[in-house]
Amino acid sequence: MPWNMRDYPVSMKNLPELVRKKAIDIGNALLADGYPDDRAIPIAISQAEKWYENADTKEKAAFQKEANPSKRDKHESRGNPELIDANEIVRHQNDGWAVMA
Repeated sequence: MPWNMRDYPVSMKNLPELVRKKAIDIGNALLADGYPDDRAIPIAISQAEKWYENADTKEKAAFQKEANPSKRDKHESRGNPELIDANEIVRHQNDGWAVMA
């Protein structure tokens, strides 16, 4: 179920408001890609915290001015839902690492 700034997972309640807003935005995009809630929530929180640590003041201010995420926001599906639960194998090759699903 998508979230907004009033209705979001309990695990997001202690996040700073801007981090929570970003986590909700990321989480809603993950849900649109077919991720289940229990996987989307920790990924969204982790990515939002990383974004906050690495974003400059200008980027944070611009995101603050954007409209709050809504349950009705449209997100383009970028992934393949069949691959979400696929096992990954990481192998070293002569020219680096290869990830196979």
